[in-house]
Amino acid sequence: LQVNFEYEFSLLPEIQATGHFFERPGVVPHIVWDVTIENRGKVSLELGELGFPFALNNIYRGYQPDSNGRKALMSERLTIHPCLAGAASYLHAQRLNGQAPGLVIAPGDDTVWEMICHVPSTLKGPEPWPGIPVAYVYSRATIEREGWPEVFDGNTALVMEPGETRRYRTLFLPCDSGDSEGAMAALAAANQPTIGLWPGAVAPADVGILVQVAGATPTQVYADKDADLDADSEEGRGSCQVTPKEPGPLRFSFEDTEGRTSWAHLLFTEPIETLIKRRAKWIVDHQVVHGAPFDGAIVMANIETGEALTELEDFQTPFGLESSLGDALFLAEKNRRWPVAEELAVLEKYFKFIAQRVQNPATYEVSFSFESANAPAIISSSKRVHATLARLYASYAGCVDEAGSAHYLGLAQAT
Repeated sequence: LQVNFEYEFSLLPEIQATGHFFERPGVVPHIVWDVTIENRGKVSLELGELGFPFALNNIYRGYQPDSNGRKALMSERLTIHPCLAGAASYLHAQRLNGQAPGLVIAPGDDTVWEMICHVPSTLKGPEPWPGIPVAYVYSRATIEREGWPEVFDGNTALVMEPGETRRYRTLFLPCDSGDSEGAMAALAAANQPTIGLWPGAVAPADVGILVQVAGATPTQVYADKDADLDADSEEGRGSCQVTPKEPGPLRFSFEDTEGRTSWAHLLFTEPIETLIKRRAKWIVDHQVVHGAPFDGAIVMANIETGEALTELEDFQTPFGLESSLGDALFLAEKNRRWPVAEELAVLEKYFKFIAQRVQNPATYEVSFSFESANAPAIISSSKRVHATLARLYASYAGCVDEAGSAHYLGLAQAT
């Protein structure tokens, strides 16, 4: 089955564009959409915008507000997962209930997406929705018209000479699984490059990231920052261990035997030990209260100003105490591995605050809401808070200070 279209551009009569839809057999039979553009004029033309909108059923209104309507919403409406990675880009349309089948839309031969956004007008209105996604091959004119900043990988345009013809291909692939693994498997089966990152797109610089490629045979690998690239490839797949010389963002790219270029943006942090120690120091420097109304407490803080939040209204819900215990637990766990006398002293003072203001010494009951600056908390807290406090006691009991002395806490029991 084949279908052909001719597209008209009233403002650009020199451009002739034709569309060609056909089914391509294979391990995963799929639909191919070719768009061919020809400059039939007598002068050069700059093609500053070429985008492909994909109007999918990702609008979440128009269903009955009952159980049948909600089931229909979950089974018929879609969420769209975009991935911008050059030739390895794609849109994964997934049902809201996650069930199969799914649909993957990807650039085909000799086609690279450089930007993915949404039709601006579809993001407006009294009932906002995710909007119609647009995949751009060229987008320089788009960002200039809309006043958008340039994307990370740059926005380009194409100059077409008289008589020049260009073809752009889009693939529509079904996947027999509703999750991302099904989408990746469908792309690889259609010989489309796919990228997997282990342990993820963000990792410590001393650990590095393993980039795994399927659906293509890498021939060359690049990085835009100084890094060790340990690459290996075989027919239809490849891998590369990326270890940077220093922390920071890095763009990893590879070319394959089909001449396609794909990329992934990686972010490398400081080593985990460094981050843990910095976080502990930030808690001590910015989140410990010295004086009324919560002397010795570890409280929430404004991450932009570093100011500790000590208003009573910040402790009217369980979140105030939950976040306090969470940060104290982090500090205790850190000091089990890397003890610092100043941090252990902060924890000892914190436990005095817990004993005087939060926990009943007779029943060990924990409360979270403070009605005045000096009174103990009222309103019994949740089981989650009790469990966190018990874990905090256990962690602190295992701390050994820099002199080698063990810390045991006798003022309360982990019950």
